[in-house]
Parts: sequence; C-alpha cells; structure tokens
Amino acid sequence: MLRLRLVRNFTSKAGRISSTGTANVFRNEPKPANLQKSARDEAGFSSSDSAPSLLQYLKDRNLVANVTEDSLEQQLQQKFTSFYLGIDPSGPSMHLGHMVPVMIMLHLFLRGHYAFALVGGATGAVGDPTGKTEERKTVVKDTLQYNLDALATSLERTFLHAVAAAKKEGVYYGDQIKLQYAIVNNHDWWKNVGFLEFLASYGRLIRVNQMMARDSVKDRLNSATGIGYNEFSYQILQAFDFWHLFETQGCSLQLGGGDQWGNITAGVDLTKRAAAVNNLKETPYGITTQLMLSKSGKKLGKSENNATIWLNPEMTRPFELYQYLLKTADEDVEQYLKMFTFVSLEDIATIMRQHAENESLRYAQRVLADKFTALIHGDTVVGRCQVITRIMFAKSSLELNQQPKPAALTNSESLKQVLAEEGLLKPLDKSTDYTTLVSTHFNMSKSAAKKLISNKGVSVGLEGAQKVEIGPILEKHKDMGDFLIVRVGKLVQPFYLGSDPVETIPSAVGISDSYEVHTEDIDVTRK
Repeated sequence: MLRLRLVRNFTSKAGRISSTGTANVFRNEPKPANLQKSARDEAGFSSSDSAPSLLQYLKDRNLVANVTEDSLEQQLQQKFTSFYLGIDPSGPSMHLGHMVPVMIMLHLFLRGHYAFALVGGATGAVGDPTGKTEERKTVVKDTLQYNLDALATSLERTFLHAVAAAKKEGVYYGDQIKLQYAIVNNHDWWKNVGFLEFLASYGRLIRVNQMMARDSVKDRLNSATGIGYNEFSYQILQAFDFWHLFETQGCSLQLGGGDQWGNITAGVDLTKRAAAVNNLKETPYGITTQLMLSKSGKKLGKSENNATIWLNPEMTRPFELYQYLLKTADEDVEQYLKMFTFVSLEDIATIMRQHAENESLRYAQRVLADKFTALIHGDTVVGRCQVITRIMFAKSSLELNQQPKPAALTNSESLKQVLAEEGLLKPLDKSTDYTTLVSTHFNMSKSAAKKLISNKGVSVGLEGAQKVEIGPILEKHKDMGDFLIVRVGKLVQPFYLGSDPVETIPSAVGISDSYEVHTEDIDVTRK
C-alpha cells in the first residue's frame, strides 16, 4: 500500500522580539524616516553613493555570491522586505554549513526585514537531489516529525540568540521596531493543493527544458541510477513555495546555499510568470551564498575524524563545537569572523592585527569561538566552555589561576557539573591502576600502555606537570578531592573517583538577557 508521508502536526508560528513594549511593527512597508540607524550600521553602510549598501555589506562579509537582480540593493535600502530561507528536515539538526544562509537571514532580520524560516514537511518527504549521486533515503513519518520539531526549536532559539548578540555588537533595532520572524511548514499549504488543480493552474507556467538544464538533474540523468520523478519534481515544489509565500505573505526574496541557484531561479521564474497572470507588480528576488570550503579545500563543519559538527547540543556538545572553532586555521579565521559573527568589519581588522602579534595565542580563534558558540547555544554556555578549556588545556599555572577564578576551579561540585554537562566526565574505580586506565580509555593494548607510561608519555593534574609511573593511582595525583585529569599526548580526559554516580546531564543552553517575545500561530494555508 502506498502511504502518504507528509507531516500534519507541526504548527506554523510567528514571533516578534523587542526590548520594549512600545516598539512598532512594520512589514513590507517603506522604512520610516525617523528610524535611527545603529552606530555600527551608520559607520558600516548607508544608502548614499559614497558608502556601501546593506547588500554590499553582506558581500563584504563574504556571505553573498549571486543575486538574481541588481535592483534588490535598492529594495532592501528603502523597504522592509519579507523574505524566506528553506531548510529540509533530512536530519534533526542544522550543521555549520547551514549557517552561511542563516547568517544572511539573521542580518536582514536584525534590521527589520521579516524573516520566514521554512522547514519542509512536504519537500522533506521528497528530498532535494542537489549534490546527490543517488536517490535520498525515504524519511519515515515519525522521524520527519521529530526532525521538524527539533529544527523549529533550534531556529527559534537562534533568532533570540541573534538579538542578544546584535545588542552586544551595536546592531540592534529592537528598541524602535519589533523584530519579526515566522517558522513555517510548507505542508500547511501543500496539503490543500490537488494534483489536477496544480497542473491546470501552474503546469503551463513551468518549462521542462529549464528543469532538464539544471545541473542537479543533468548529473543524475547521466548517472547509472538515473533520477526518479519525485526528485526531478523537487524544484517545482520549492518554486511553488516561493510563489505561495509571495502571493499570500508578500515574501519577495528567497535565500539559499551556494548549491541552490538552480532551485532559486526556478522559483523566481515561476513567481514572475504567476505574478504576471495575477497582475502582481512586486519583483521576486533570489540570493545564494558562498560555498563554504576552508583555504585547504576542506568542507566546513567536518572534524578531524570527518564527523559532522551539528548545531543541536544533543548531537554535538557545545564544548566540541567550541573546540572545533578554536582549531580554525589562521588563514581561515578572518573569513569566519566576517561570516559567522556580527562583529563589525573594523573591529575584525583590529582583532586580526592583535592576532598577528602572537598567532600561537590564537586570539582571533578565541573571539570566533566565543561569538559563534554564544549565537548557537547562548552566552551562558560560552562561560562553561571557557572554564573547561582552561581546565583541560591551560599551559601554565599562571594561565590556570588567572583571575577572576571560576567556581569550577574552587568548588568540586561546580567542577563536576560543568564537566558532566558537556559529557566529558568519566567515572573511575579508585582501585584502577594506570596501565589499565590508559589501555581502556585511550584505546591501546596493555603492553603499549606500559611502554608509554615508562617513557613518561602520561601526565596528570590540572597543569599536566606530574608524570605517572606504572602502578596504582596516587592520592597526590588527584585534584579537588576526587578528580583525576589524565593527559596522553594531545588527548585530555577528566575522571571522577567519587562514590556518588556521574549522571548524564543535558547540556544547558540559553542567554542571560531577557526580551519581550510574543508568539502566535500564523495561518499560511492555501484556501
């Protein structure tokens, strides 16, 4: 039996964020004359001929690769514009690569443009063939629903964290206007579209020769497996999403990743044709982002062991993300500061000058890790990551004990909680000897562990100054009562020898600031 797999439970939601209840709401309207630019925006760009526009500013931050029409530049300068970014729920989390178009979305949102984040309950059941050499695996209904809910939660949190970050960087407008977003599910409108109705109304507006010319289609047509009608039609589904939001919500701009140019131009083309039939004068636009590769050609968001760096704290712990960013290559860090933070270009130049004075201190990487981790997981998480980095990787007693000294370095319960929240703390029996410990937890044979210990290759302690010998764990090796920090080469592992259990604690995320957040259901169905 053929089962319909579209998700029906997710409720589209609109939200407004501001720091004052008196802020006004603007949507698809000219910008008011009395809107005061933030100090950073005043210095960074303007609508005059002598300074870059907002669109040029995004290009200067290496975010924008292609724009369908140059007139978008003037549109964004003069009018609050509704726009959307689509994310298919093929998994329960975005990864680092998703953040390039998301950052454009946040820059526009923070300056008063209405952001629609679309999670594809309909398109996710089909799957985008772009960049795939074979057909995507079907996502079952329950998994699709879980992914939708997880992505919606993550996106909503990202909007709120972006407001907090923007306020710190001086690009905040929430005291003048309510910053508006909507998280919508395209199943809400596709469920009311009949196949015959769609062909009769829109089939004549879609050009098959253009569909065949898309790189994603041509590549699959030339492959051994070919392409199914479901994936071939994906670009029609995405194109219709644009038209629907254009017609019903006044959404005139679509954002997408660097590999989405074909799908986005398909949406612009269909929307132009449908708008002409319906006598709508607004122009539809599209933006695609830069493809994200490091200078060495490595794909962004892959760790050293080729694992994906997810933005869901249940899939990649915040400390793992933080450490990944700290390891950013010197030749990439300036580009990532521009792309993944709201730090002004002038301040980034200053950061890079300070970084160049002593690159071994990794100053620019620390700024990147602090800012981006705060954007994804909140500023309360950053403090935890800083403490753990200090505990596990301090190079000297001076660095370890610098003031202010966090509670985790003075209180054993605080230390236990901080390490447990990041999934770093392992329980250890007090009777364990060093050979067994190294063999078991650092993945080597007992003979290799003995040789390593004999060659002084294993050290313990917060400062890593004490070399261990073959035999039992000594009392003097422990820190703050029942903690043992073991170092083998570049690997560091904290252990807990206390009698009380080490519990798995969900990683707490959030921000310290408070804002007025108003949410309500939004009707995006097709009547």
